[in-house]
Amino acid sequence: MKNIKILALLVSAFFLLNFNHQASEVFAQNSKKPFSIKDNFLKLDSSKGQLFQISTEKSKIRFYVYRAGFLASLGHNHVISTPKFEAFCFLGNLLEDSQCTLGLKLEDLEIDNPQHRQIAGADFSSQPSKDDINGTREHMLGADNLQADQFPHLIIKTGSITGKTPEINASIIIELHGQTFTYPIKAQLTKNIDELQLKGSFSIKQSDFGIKPFSALGGVLAVQDEIKITFDLIAYKVNS
Repeated sequence: MKNIKILALLVSAFFLLNFNHQASEVFAQNSKKPFSIKDNFLKLDSSKGQLFQISTEKSKIRFYVYRAGFLASLGHNHVISTPKFEAFCFLGNLLEDSQCTLGLKLEDLEIDNPQHRQIAGADFSSQPSKDDINGTREHMLGADNLQADQFPHLIIKTGSITGKTPEINASIIIELHGQTFTYPIKAQLTKNIDELQLKGSFSIKQSDFGIKPFSALGGVLAVQDEIKITFDLIAYKVNS
């Protein structure tokens, strides 16, 4: 009986240690483990299409966040941009074989660049102070919103792609805040020798990803759930 008890303790210890090890691996994959999009695209069959890298300098991605609530006039709408990201597109010989993936660190997002606000139009004519911008960043990345310490990455990739260029239909898969959600979109895809352009717009909801939009004073000052995303991506052929 004594030997049976010892064996049971050893088995329990093994499963406990194994569970903790697996949990640590999952946590690393979901939060801290660096990822490389390029490595996955380099594995694709080059005989079935061409590989392009999306330029961070030439491309424009904007997230437009709008104020809400009875005292909305006291707040600001926000423009969030992406000065740093890694992104690749594989343009298949058959359009349905094409795919794109973009990844970035949430901490690299830029909030309320004055030039971007000016281009965005009248809804963004005010300019938040430096303290306002810092406060917005702190809340956005913090425990009550994106929880960037736990979920540091935003991944955007294509699912199905149909249609005939330049007008295409695509499903966009977004991985954010530990959640994955798919959106149908329409976009324009054009190719000129060694250059590719993909542009369009769509909207998402923060609540789709389990994120509670900012709200204060019982909701009289708040942020809308819906966020508009626009993209104009320029990509250049990767020489093998």
